[in-house]
Amino acid sequence: MLSSKRIQSTENMTLKQEQEFQEAFAKELVRIGRIFGSQKDCASIIGISKSHLCEIEKGKKMPSLMVLKKIINAYELGPDHLVELLSITEWSVN
Repeated sequence: MLSSKRIQSTENMTLKQEQEFQEAFAKELVRIGRIFGSQKDCASIIGISKSHLCEIEKGKKMPSLMVLKKIINAYELGPDHLVELLSITEWSVN
């Protein structure tokens, strides 16, 4: 599954692809986060406000690279999971 998908920068995405990516990313982030507890617990573990995490989990915002790094560290995500997390939509690049 992962081998047939390639990651694309958001600069080359259509608006629909970007929205699909944000929604899928948010859904997966919620799934992973709930392993660690409530949204408040997760925000505390990551080191961001609950309202900021809420916006990311609702797909309204994408995390900055700094926040993404905090998420990776807080949830102890390895490279394989990151590739999966970033490849969860059905689009690919030529």
